Amino acid sequence: RDTVKPTISSFTRTARTGTTINVSVSASDALSGIGTTSSTYTYYQASTSKGTTKTNTFQYTGLTDLTNYTFKVTAKDKAGNVSDEKTLRAMSAGSKNFDYTGGIQTFSIPTTGTYKLEVWGAQGGDCYRDVGGKRRL
Repeated sequence: RDTVKPTISSFTRTARTGTTINVSVSASDALSGIGTTSSTYTYYQASTSKGTTKTNTFQYTGLTDLTNYTFKVTAKDKAGNVSDEKTLRAMSAGSKNFDYTGGIQTFSIPTTGTYKLEVWGAQGGDCYRDVGGKRRL
């Protein structure tokens, strides 16, 4: 009788928008096999199950722009053995707009990812020489 649980070697983000994140899982099980019609993957957002499917790809939906999420997955082989959870932390895509408030506004950018900043507004001052006016960098 097969009592060996599958092993998940990778759980990665493959695509994202502001409201969705797509993931892919690689798992293996030498005894009973993974990827057959009787194998399943269960996908979680934090600790809430979001779906069980026979495919190793999944799309999380209903997300919020520029929000960090924790996703988890388990794989079950055809003998019924369940793998340990594999965790993935990912941020949804999107944009952050700041409307004029008269004061300083901040946004902490995570250390991973690719970002495009588009800024415009009044001429402001030169923070390096403490003078007003327009400055090009």
